[in-house]
Amino acid sequence: KQAEDRDTTILRFFNLTDETQKLNASVCKCVKEAWYTNLNEEREEALTVCDGKITIDIPAKKIVTIELT
Repeated sequence: KQAEDRDTTILRFFNLTDETQKLNASVCKCVKEAWYTNLNEEREEALTVCDGKITIDIPAKKIVTIELT
């Protein structure tokens, strides 16, 4: 989805399982940065973008929000 306050893209992932899951996502190579954000889309921690790919761990029964710039 489009971010509320910036010209960026927001992705949300929900882990329905009882175990942490690893997500390997391919994104456009034009993506320069990725950030963990809270549900209010406030940046919390930078993620590594390597050759158009990001890898994140999604804790059990949790929502993870990522911002792409």
